[in-house]
Amino acid sequence: MAYRIRVVAVGKIRQSFYKDAINEYLKRLKPLCRISIDEIPESGDPETEGKKILKALRERDFLIALDERGEMITSMGLSQKLEELFVKGREPVFILGGIKGLSEEVRKRVSCVWSLSRLTFTHELARVILFEQIYRAFKIMRKEPYHY
Repeated sequence: MAYRIRVVAVGKIRQSFYKDAINEYLKRLKPLCRISIDEIPESGDPETEGKKILKALRERDFLIALDERGEMITSMGLSQKLEELFVKGREPVFILGGIKGLSEEVRKRVSCVWSLSRLTFTHELARVILFEQIYRAFKIMRKEPYHY
């Protein structure tokens, strides 16, 4: 299995129903790719969190920040971008900030900034949505029924 995805996220998942949903998508994704999650401790200060996020990154990573002010991307667009990265041998790294968002230092370092929605979600729900969309992207790539 050559496909690898990393998620660097500020904060832990505390609510069991979010954990259950995330674990369900991780289980579904297991035969499709390897996903690793780096959790950065919450401090409430984007600059402090940003320094820790940057330490977790590697030079070769393709960095995708998720932010409500980012570019809207469709499920089909996500699927196409992931497939393009995999063909090039790149590892996508999704970055989810804390309650006050991402530091400017992190935003300057990323390759792109995408929005999951114009609505604002808790970081826990955003992580569930991200994993669901990654799963959907793989189903689209494999031309399997999931995207209608």
